[in-house]
Amino acid sequence: MRLILTSLALAALLLLPPDALAGILRVPAACLDYIAVLLHELGHVALRWSFGYPALPALDFRHGGGVIYPFDRSIWLLFGFYAVAAAAFCWGMARRVWWFAALVSILTGLHLILAFNYRHEALCSFMGLGAEVFAAMYCIIRSARGEKMGGWAEQYFNMLFGIYVMGRNIVLTLAVYANPAGDAAAQDKAAHVLRDVEQIAGLADIRAQAVALFALGFTVSCAVTALGLAIFLPPRERLGTIR
Repeated sequence: MRLILTSLALAALLLLPPDALAGILRVPAACLDYIAVLLHELGHVALRWSFGYPALPALDFRHGGGVIYPFDRSIWLLFGFYAVAAAAFCWGMARRVWWFAALVSILTGLHLILAFNYRHEALCSFMGLGAEVFAAMYCIIRSARGEKMGGWAEQYFNMLFGIYVMGRNIVLTLAVYANPAGDAAAQDKAAHVLRDVEQIAGLADIRAQAVALFALGFTVSCAVTALGLAIFLPPRERLGTIR
């Protein structure tokens, strides 16, 4: 358990408020935060492109956080996405990769259900947090299994980053749940998760606390699943034991 416990302790330290961190620790904390913010914005952008909305991500180095620059919807871009999905389905069928073809067809069907109503906008808002959490799950599992990694430093960085991102989103969703108005947090560009919660709540006409509670449950469930898989999945080329 050394890898996980060490990373948990370091992540907990780096998640302290900036004023509580020693000067030397503010740099790695800020670097991890900006990587998470970039993943967050890329999650928004990727979903927006798939639904026909071009957008570009950007980091705000002056005030912290990230932003996206959206453009008007292009129906041709949406049709292009479905053309790519159809090509992927045909490839899976031709290569007899049945699970891939089935997955593409299911995801494309769900995409069509959401594409022409407000629900796709809510999903685009949620996938900022979703992209962070899925990337964190990948890093935790990859680190624990030691798959083709560049050394112990990369292994520990992957585990630290994964746990840090999980903890970061738990802290943010707890903050918006405790403060449903979220006025101060919503004005802080670093608290982009909180703004996303308010956008989803407005689109779905539900309370921000309900959205925050769902996001919190989603993050905790993914964190527990990732750590469970990290411990119990068989290693490949593990660099150091975690048991």
